[in-house]
Amino acid sequence: MTELTEKYHAKTIEEKWQKYWQENGKINGKTGIYSFGNDLKKEQTFVIDTPPPTVSGLLHMGHIFSYTQADFVARFKRMKGLDVFYPMGFDDNGLPTERLVEKIIGKKAMVYEAEERQKNNDQNSNKSGGYFVAKCREVVAEAEAEFEELFKAIALSVDWSEKYQTISPESQKISQASFIDLFNKGLIEKQNQPVFWDISDRTALAQADIVDKEIEGEMFFINFAIADNNLPLEIMTTRPELLPACVAVMINGADQRYKNLILKNLNNEGEGETGSYAITPIFGVKVKIIADNSVQMDKGTGVVMCCTFGDETDVEWWEKNKLPLRAIIGEGGILGGGVISKSSSKNKIEWDIFAGNINESNCLDVENFVEVFQRIVVGNTIKKTRELIINELSEILSKSSIPNSPLEGESELQSNSGGKSDKNFAQRNYELKNLSRSKELTSNMTDHEKILWYKINNDQLGYKFSRQQPIGNYIVDFVCFEKKLIIELDGSGHAEKKEYDTNRDQFLQNQGFRILRLANNEFLENVNGIMDYIVELLKNSQLTPHQNRLAILTPPQGRVLKPSMDLNSNQQNQTPVLIKSQKITRFVKCAERSGVPIEFLIRPQWYIKIRDKKEQLKRKAHECNWYPEYMRVRIEQWIDGLSRDWCISRQRFFGVKIPVWYLTNVNPKRSSQIGWGNHNFNPELYEKKITPIPDEKNLPIDPIADIPDGYKELNIAQKEDLIKELQIDNNIQEKRIVKDCDGEYWILEGEEDVLDTWATSSITPQLSSKGISSEICFDKARHDKLFPADMRPQAHEIIRTWAFYTIVKAYLHSLEIVKDQDGNVQKNLDGSIKLQENSQLIQTIPWQNLMISGWCLASDKTKMSKSKGNVITPKGLIEEKSADVVRYWASASSLGADIAYSEEVFKIGQKLITKIFNSAKFCSQHFAVLQNHLTKNNISLANQDQYLLSLITSVSDRWIINKFQQVILQYNQQFEIYEYAKAREILEEFFWHYFCDNYLEICKVRSYGLNAEKYLQSQLNDQQKNQIIADQLSSLACLNLVLKNILKLFAVYLPHLCEEIYSLIFVEEFTQKISIHARGNHAYLPSLRDISSDNILLIGEEILQIIFAVRKFKSENNLSMKTTVSLLEISSKLDIKEFVGDLCNVCNALQIKLVSNQELVKVIL
Repeated sequence: MTELTEKYHAKTIEEKWQKYWQENGKINGKTGIYSFGNDLKKEQTFVIDTPPPTVSGLLHMGHIFSYTQADFVARFKRMKGLDVFYPMGFDDNGLPTERLVEKIIGKKAMVYEAEERQKNNDQNSNKSGGYFVAKCREVVAEAEAEFEELFKAIALSVDWSEKYQTISPESQKISQASFIDLFNKGLIEKQNQPVFWDISDRTALAQADIVDKEIEGEMFFINFAIADNNLPLEIMTTRPELLPACVAVMINGADQRYKNLILKNLNNEGEGETGSYAITPIFGVKVKIIADNSVQMDKGTGVVMCCTFGDETDVEWWEKNKLPLRAIIGEGGILGGGVISKSSSKNKIEWDIFAGNINESNCLDVENFVEVFQRIVVGNTIKKTRELIINELSEILSKSSIPNSPLEGESELQSNSGGKSDKNFAQRNYELKNLSRSKELTSNMTDHEKILWYKINNDQLGYKFSRQQPIGNYIVDFVCFEKKLIIELDGSGHAEKKEYDTNRDQFLQNQGFRILRLANNEFLENVNGIMDYIVELLKNSQLTPHQNRLAILTPPQGRVLKPSMDLNSNQQNQTPVLIKSQKITRFVKCAERSGVPIEFLIRPQWYIKIRDKKEQLKRKAHECNWYPEYMRVRIEQWIDGLSRDWCISRQRFFGVKIPVWYLTNVNPKRSSQIGWGNHNFNPELYEKKITPIPDEKNLPIDPIADIPDGYKELNIAQKEDLIKELQIDNNIQEKRIVKDCDGEYWILEGEEDVLDTWATSSITPQLSSKGISSEICFDKARHDKLFPADMRPQAHEIIRTWAFYTIVKAYLHSLEIVKDQDGNVQKNLDGSIKLQENSQLIQTIPWQNLMISGWCLASDKTKMSKSKGNVITPKGLIEEKSADVVRYWASASSLGADIAYSEEVFKIGQKLITKIFNSAKFCSQHFAVLQNHLTKNNISLANQDQYLLSLITSVSDRWIINKFQQVILQYNQQFEIYEYAKAREILEEFFWHYFCDNYLEICKVRSYGLNAEKYLQSQLNDQQKNQIIADQLSSLACLNLVLKNILKLFAVYLPHLCEEIYSLIFVEEFTQKISIHARGNHAYLPSLRDISSDNILLIGEEILQIIFAVRKFKSENNLSMKTTVSLLEISSKLDIKEFVGDLCNVCNALQIKLVSNQELVKVIL
């Protein structure tokens, strides 16, 4: 045994052991304590599907937090004797990496690629982003080295020889094999449909790549015209820039406000075309008015426009009602490209708009549409187009004649159409006794009222106004309760009801209100002057509004106003009228990576079919064990909410190539005969066909550079001969021409898209096992042993992506193609390939257990971010605190729970490390006595623990060893259900409360043996000496066993500290095992049958209460704990006679007397 140093020096010790663990220990020929031996049966193997960190350039505390928690389990399982497969991967392809590289080089990928090609005079069109890809590989190599350094610094017990990258040739091979397997099963197809689109990264996205972000925006209220009568129909929209893409106006068929618009019978659900049409403002396009139950009647006006496409609801309505396509947003977010073209024939210009679906039959003025569209849409960004359309609408509103305001009790439609009610006006008014009428009036405000409301709402004048406010039996237009001011805007109808208005005003004035009554035309002619006057009324509560409204034309300031202007004039000094809008906060679907709002574009993309398999996928998720169990609800909710198949193609550079070629017959007379075969492709997408999928043995392939088996590429001379022979266009000279085995010539085009990074990350279990399924394996023995994995550790925020996609892939790959007796593939009635589930259920899930972690938060429990300045870098933290302290902090969070950065927890961890080190020094100071005894009796290491148990004779030692056995059992039980935090809490409570605070004090005197202070002046006979030595050996044997196993239990959390102490104190065992972390070197106590009793744990708890009572007495009487006690009288119902000697020692009592019928302890000084 080597004596421990005075202090524990974490930095030098941690560096020493990290190097030692990598360079020592051999398992099945592999070097390293943590190596996967592959020398045990599958049942004795524990496989971890480690999350490959995304190479995004940012090392954050989350990497320390979640990966360390997985390491706790890996170390526990290894020490329990399992052959742990614990690899590390790097998810180094896809958008995250590309965005990192673009940030480093300061330019977009396409710009960099073009510049590098020009710089190198590279005319090779087949390089497919080769320069940018090379730059990506350079960056990821550096980033991965940083990750590896960090993970080694935090002591992850990873087998680095099993490292993989998702972009490596081997991973590409397995990923492409996955694509081919699903394609051959008919589970992958190319679809031309609306797809989530990121205009920043210019790529398609899957549903799981989208997040909802709360964004401040604006709701606009725009007047369409009803086609038959030109009456206004107010719609609400947050996307006025899509007005030219409007294809329908949507209402709810049950909305009573719009019953007059329903001219046709709706279906049984109350949905369908109404027979009415609306005209879009500015563009003058006639669109259908359609009833749909998903339109919310209580939201705004209850009328919305359907565009192609503003959001997912637009897509649903478009598909459901088979509406025309009027797409105006380009891949980079620029509008209007390619929408309009023109041709001239017979001196007449003909416009082709939206491929012909806007024409003279549905557009009031095609020439006007073209002029406006080219002026305010084409070539502009989304934001710019929105501004221009709002300005255009405001200008139109300023010049238009404004409809009469409705009478109270009438809708705006009734007022403008001259409609009359059966009831007289007074009756109608006095029946307005509830808020529903107020809400209706609010929804049908006149244009004059909208203008005034725009000027006074949101406390613009310093005071709050309410609109269409019930007061008594009346509803006033606008009211400021604080200043008791009512503003009424009167239409022409008020001339007929002077008596009513007089009675109404009298009632309101009796309630203390001042009333400013304005005629519509007066208000519009002098908006600014009237607003100034309203401000004066608000400032001066004593000011009575002018009864003669003309007086308002001369404001109190004495400013001379310009005469009223013709509303149809175009003078520069005309007061602009803004369309009604209101600020709102809403959730918008955004791209998770770029953060920009997503758009919907129609682009051909590759999809994995999952929408029709929701129940099967939920069943597979249920077959996995979730820790904690409640996290399973997240994936079930995600699956229930799936609205689209999984889009796996991306328009990027640095990704796994999609292994597909397209062929077009060189002979144009025959190309139209080429179809898509039996793969359910849309034959209208291209006049091409897909080649036979490559064999797995040829993977990975690059379809841009490689050619498929069975085809031979023509050189330049051969292409020239072919052009002459077939008399075809010379432009095919630039294309790749191949010849098949039948002598047919084809234009060969490789798929340019790459796979989404999740398409590869979703097969991380298979990347490790080197096989996709039991049928497609590149190393069958390895796959059979490693698949499915035993544990998937991951954070809860990627349940919808990584966990879900991995379950999808495992299940779909397990499906088997049904064949008849002759080996022919069977088909379903719809022509799809018939599949059946694998009878080996274990092969249908990717892992048996999921261990879910939470987020790492800042100290104030908010998310860490650079903008807040609360980001902690893990590398610096490890250097400051030490790896073991940081690991202790990571263990403070329960499964699935978030953890906050906490200096207090770091301090607790440091205190624990110091205590373990110091207690180990105390325990081992007399171990030389024990070692001499073992040597003298020739006790081998193999028999040592059993022999030590035989030395334990003292009842206190027997109590603590039995208590410790219970702790080991509970600790193991918690780890079996991945509750590392609860396991540590059980261990820590034992260490602090039972072992350090009490047991070490109880056995202290005995551990010194004859050298104990109390025996130095005593005359002892041989029998007494022998008993003292026996008691010393008992305590030292107990300390030896408990300390060694405490170190083994703490080793999963504090690997450096425990290895250091273990190597110095338990030298012989360390030399044999090589490390405390070695496989099978777990905490273990031999059978305690011979030193146990029925109530020994109960008696031990009673003894602790006695010790606590004595300590409390001394503390309350300001006495030192070393103060001698003359007599302790103890009343206990338990037999504690054997503990009396140790009680005397720990309480410093001269005598103990066991009594009855009194309090537990009585102290007599």
